[in-house]
Amino acid sequence: MIAERMKNLHPYVPGEQPKDRNYIKLNANENPYPPSPLVAKAVEKAAKKYAKKMALYPDPDSNELKMAIASMLNDCGGVLAHAKVCGGKKNGSGAKVEPCPADKIPFTVTPDMIYAGNGSDEVLSFVFYAFFDSDRKLVLPEHTYSFYPVYGGFYNIPLKKIPLNGDWTLSKEKMLEAANENDSSII
Repeated sequence: MIAERMKNLHPYVPGEQPKDRNYIKLNANENPYPPSPLVAKAVEKAAKKYAKKMALYPDPDSNELKMAIASMLNDCGGVLAHAKVCGGKKNGSGAKVEPCPADKIPFTVTPDMIYAGNGSDEVLSFVFYAFFDSDRKLVLPEHTYSFYPVYGGFYNIPLKKIPLNGDWTLSKEKMLEAANENDSSII
Protein backbone atom coordinates (compact mmCIF):
# COMPACT_ATOMS: atom_id res chain seq x y z
CA MET A 1 0.00 0.00 0.00
CA ILE A 2 2.91 2.35 0.59
CA ALA A 3 4.52 3.99 -2.44
CA GLU A 4 7.80 2.47 -3.63
CA ARG A 5 9.70 5.73 -3.03
CA MET A 6 8.95 5.45 0.69
CA LYS A 7 11.19 2.37 1.03
CA ASN A 8 14.36 4.36 0.40
CA LEU A 9 13.30 7.61 2.00
CA HIS A 10 15.56 8.83 4.77
CA PRO A 11 13.56 11.23 6.93
CA TYR A 12 14.84 14.50 8.24
CA VAL A 13 16.26 14.14 11.74
CA PRO A 14 15.90 17.34 13.75
CA GLY A 15 18.79 18.59 15.81
CA GLU A 16 19.33 17.40 19.34
CA GLN A 17 16.83 18.70 21.88
CA PRO A 18 18.91 18.65 25.09
CA LYS A 19 16.98 18.75 28.35
CA ASP A 20 19.78 19.27 30.90
CA ARG A 21 19.62 23.09 30.77
CA ASN A 22 18.39 25.95 28.59
CA TYR A 23 20.24 26.42 25.32
CA ILE A 24 20.06 29.10 22.65
CA LYS A 25 19.82 27.02 19.49
CA LEU A 26 20.48 29.39 16.64
CA ASN A 27 20.79 26.44 14.24
CA ALA A 28 17.09 25.74 14.82
CA ASN A 29 16.15 29.41 14.29
CA GLU A 30 15.17 29.68 17.93
CA ASN A 31 15.11 33.17 19.32
CA PRO A 32 16.24 33.55 22.94
CA TYR A 33 14.16 36.70 23.35
CA PRO A 34 10.40 37.03 23.70
CA PRO A 35 8.47 39.11 21.17
CA SER A 36 8.49 42.86 21.59
CA PRO A 37 5.82 44.00 24.07
CA LEU A 38 4.38 46.05 21.19
CA VAL A 39 3.99 42.87 19.11
CA ALA A 40 2.39 41.01 22.02
CA LYS A 41 -0.02 43.91 22.54
CA ALA A 42 -0.89 44.09 18.82
CA VAL A 43 -1.56 40.33 18.67
CA GLU A 44 -3.75 40.51 21.79
CA LYS A 45 -5.65 43.48 20.38
CA ALA A 46 -6.18 41.75 17.01
CA ALA A 47 -7.31 38.52 18.72
CA LYS A 48 -9.95 40.44 20.65
CA LYS A 49 -11.04 42.62 17.73
CA TYR A 50 -11.22 39.76 15.21
CA ALA A 51 -12.13 36.84 17.49
CA LYS A 52 -14.62 35.37 15.01
CA LYS A 53 -12.08 35.51 12.18
CA MET A 54 -9.65 33.47 14.31
CA ALA A 55 -11.86 30.41 13.73
CA LEU A 56 -11.77 30.72 9.93
CA TYR A 57 -9.20 29.69 7.37
CA PRO A 58 -7.04 32.61 6.28
CA ASP A 59 -7.07 33.93 2.73
CA PRO A 60 -5.56 31.04 0.71
CA ASP A 61 -3.78 33.53 -1.56
CA SER A 62 -2.39 35.61 1.34
CA ASN A 63 -3.29 38.79 -0.53
CA GLU A 64 -3.04 41.17 2.44
CA LEU A 65 0.28 39.63 3.50
CA LYS A 66 1.68 39.89 -0.04
CA MET A 67 0.60 43.54 -0.28
CA ALA A 68 2.20 44.32 3.09
CA ILE A 69 5.48 42.60 2.14
CA ALA A 70 5.60 44.33 -1.26
CA SER A 71 4.92 47.69 0.40
CA MET A 72 7.61 47.12 3.01
CA LEU A 73 10.18 46.09 0.36
CA ASN A 74 9.35 49.15 -1.73
CA ASP A 75 9.62 51.44 1.32
CA CYS A 76 13.06 50.10 2.25
CA GLY A 77 14.26 49.69 -1.32
CA GLY A 78 14.42 45.93 -0.84
CA VAL A 79 17.30 46.34 1.58
CA LEU A 80 16.62 44.79 4.95
CA ALA A 81 20.04 44.90 6.59
CA HIS A 82 22.65 47.02 4.78
CA ALA A 83 21.96 50.64 5.58
CA LYS A 84 23.59 53.97 6.28
CA VAL A 85 22.80 56.49 9.00
CA CYS A 86 21.73 59.88 7.70
CA GLY A 87 21.38 63.16 9.54
CA GLY A 88 21.00 63.60 13.26
CA LYS A 89 23.60 64.51 15.86
CA LYS A 90 26.95 62.78 16.37
CA ASN A 91 25.51 60.79 19.28
CA GLY A 92 22.93 59.29 16.96
CA SER A 93 19.86 61.08 18.28
CA GLY A 94 17.53 62.15 15.50
CA ALA A 95 19.38 60.02 12.98
CA LYS A 96 17.52 58.22 10.25
CA VAL A 97 18.60 54.88 8.84
CA GLU A 98 18.19 54.48 5.08
CA PRO A 99 19.17 51.79 2.61
CA CYS A 100 22.42 52.47 0.76
CA PRO A 101 21.33 53.77 -2.67
CA ALA A 102 23.57 51.32 -4.54
CA ASP A 103 21.81 48.40 -2.82
CA LYS A 104 18.23 49.39 -3.65
CA ILE A 105 16.35 47.18 -6.06
CA PRO A 106 15.84 48.92 -9.42
CA PHE A 107 12.15 48.05 -9.78
CA THR A 108 8.89 48.17 -7.88
CA VAL A 109 7.90 44.99 -6.06
CA THR A 110 4.29 44.00 -6.70
CA PRO A 111 2.27 41.52 -4.63
CA ASP A 112 2.28 38.97 -7.46
CA MET A 113 6.08 38.73 -7.05
CA ILE A 114 5.66 37.45 -3.48
CA TYR A 115 5.06 33.79 -2.67
CA ALA A 116 3.61 32.88 0.70
CA GLY A 117 3.53 29.32 1.97
CA ASN A 118 2.83 27.35 5.11
CA GLY A 119 6.36 27.62 6.43
CA SER A 120 9.75 27.31 4.80
CA ASP A 121 9.58 23.50 4.54
CA GLU A 122 6.50 23.67 2.33
CA VAL A 123 8.04 26.39 0.17
CA LEU A 124 11.26 24.37 -0.17
CA SER A 125 9.25 21.29 -1.11
CA PHE A 126 7.50 23.25 -3.87
CA VAL A 127 10.88 24.54 -5.12
CA PHE A 128 12.16 20.97 -5.43
CA TYR A 129 8.95 19.83 -7.09
CA ALA A 130 8.85 22.72 -9.57
CA PHE A 131 12.49 23.16 -10.55
CA PHE A 132 14.33 19.82 -10.26
CA ASP A 133 13.81 16.59 -12.17
CA SER A 134 14.86 13.01 -11.49
CA ASP A 135 16.72 12.89 -14.82
CA ARG A 136 19.17 15.64 -13.75
CA LYS A 137 21.52 15.59 -10.78
CA LEU A 138 21.20 18.32 -8.21
CA VAL A 139 24.67 19.65 -7.32
CA LEU A 140 25.10 20.95 -3.78
CA PRO A 141 27.87 21.42 -1.20
CA GLU A 142 28.83 18.37 0.86
CA HIS A 143 27.78 20.15 4.07
CA THR A 144 24.49 21.94 3.54
CA TYR A 145 20.94 22.16 4.82
CA SER A 146 20.00 18.67 5.98
CA PHE A 147 16.55 18.83 4.38
CA TYR A 148 17.96 18.96 0.81
CA PRO A 149 18.76 15.22 0.75
CA VAL A 150 15.33 14.47 2.24
CA TYR A 151 13.54 16.28 -0.58
CA GLY A 152 15.99 14.82 -3.10
CA GLY A 153 14.95 11.35 -1.92
CA PHE A 154 11.27 12.22 -1.71
CA TYR A 155 11.15 13.54 -5.28
CA ASN A 156 13.64 10.96 -6.61
CA ILE A 157 16.20 13.63 -7.51
CA PRO A 158 19.80 12.34 -7.61
CA LEU A 159 22.25 14.45 -5.63
CA LYS A 160 25.92 15.17 -6.35
CA LYS A 161 27.68 16.49 -3.25
CA ILE A 162 30.78 18.60 -3.79
CA PRO A 163 33.41 18.41 -1.02
CA LEU A 164 34.49 21.62 0.65
CA ASN A 165 38.05 22.90 0.50
CA GLY A 166 40.31 22.56 3.56
CA ASP A 167 39.35 26.08 4.66
CA TRP A 168 35.59 25.22 4.48
CA THR A 169 35.07 27.26 1.32
CA LEU A 170 33.40 25.90 -1.76
CA SER A 171 35.15 25.82 -5.09
CA LYS A 172 32.99 27.54 -7.70
CA GLU A 173 34.94 25.68 -10.36
CA LYS A 174 34.12 22.28 -8.79
CA MET A 175 30.43 23.18 -8.61
CA LEU A 176 30.30 24.30 -12.24
CA GLU A 177 32.32 21.29 -13.41
CA ALA A 178 29.93 18.92 -11.63
CA ALA A 179 26.91 20.75 -13.01
CA ASN A 180 28.22 20.61 -16.58
CA GLU A 181 29.03 16.87 -16.36
CA ASN A 182 25.41 15.75 -16.58
CA ASP A 183 23.51 18.92 -17.40
CA SER A 184 22.76 19.24 -13.70
CA SER A 185 21.07 21.86 -11.55
CA ILE A 186 22.90 23.74 -8.78
CA ILE A 187 21.45 24.64 -5.44
